[in-house]
Amino acid sequence: MTEVPEIPDSDSLRAWLAGLPQDTEADQTEAQRIATTIAHRAAMRVLPLSILGMSAGSNPSSIPTPLATFRAVLMSGVVAFQEDPTIACRISIIADLHSLSSRAPASAMPAMLAAGSAASALASFSASSLAAAFDCTSMAVNYSFAVANFEESFLSLAEDRQSILNAATLHRRPLWHGNRNPIHVEWDAMRNARLSSGPEWKFWTDWYEKCLDGAPQDLGLSHLDFARPMK
Repeated sequence: MTEVPEIPDSDSLRAWLAGLPQDTEADQTEAQRIATTIAHRAAMRVLPLSILGMSAGSNPSSIPTPLATFRAVLMSGVVAFQEDPTIACRISIIADLHSLSSRAPASAMPAMLAAGSAASALASFSASSLAAAFDCTSMAVNYSFAVANFEESFLSLAEDRQSILNAATLHRRPLWHGNRNPIHVEWDAMRNARLSSGPEWKFWTDWYEKCLDGAPQDLGLSHLDFARPMK
C-alpha cells in the first residue's frame, strides 16, 4: 500500500496535486482526473449544507438554484468517474458552470461551484487547465473543511487520496470516513424539503443517498437531457 502524507489544509492539498506526475499528456490527464474526483467528493459531502445555505440567502435570484447545483455536482462526478463522457455532457458542464457562476456572488460561492469548475477544466483540456483544476479542487476542499465537521472532513479526504493512489473504485466507497455522516440531520431536512417540493426530486434524493453509502446505481443519465443548459 502506498502511504500518502497528511494534508491539514487546502494549500497542502494543492501542493500534493502539483507533485503528481505530469511529464506526459497521459500523466497530466490523470492528475486532472484525480483533482476533479477529490473536488467532486468534497462538494458532495457538504451539498446539503450548501443547499440549505442557498435557501437562507437574502437575495434568492442571485444564487444558484438547488436543481442547478445538484446537476453541476452530478456532472462533475460523471466526468471524474467515466473515461469517455459524451460531448453533450461536456458542453452542458461548461454552460451550467457559466450559469451558476454568473448568478452567484462571491459570498455564496459554495463547494459545488469548485467541483463544477474542475469538471469543466477536465472536459475542455488545455495546457493551462491543469493549474485551474488544482485551484478549483483546493477551493472545494477548503469550503468543506470550513462548513462541515473538520475532523471527519479531514479523515474522509485522507481516505479518498489513499484509495485513489491504490486504484480503488472510489465512487463505490461511502462519502464519509467510516460511513459516519456528521451532517445527517441537515441532509434529512434538505431531503424532506426537496421531496415536498415536487416528485422530480425523488431521483436526486435517491442518487445522493446512494452516493452517501457508496452503493451501485444506474443513473439513467439520458432522461436528464444534459445537452440542455439548466434553468
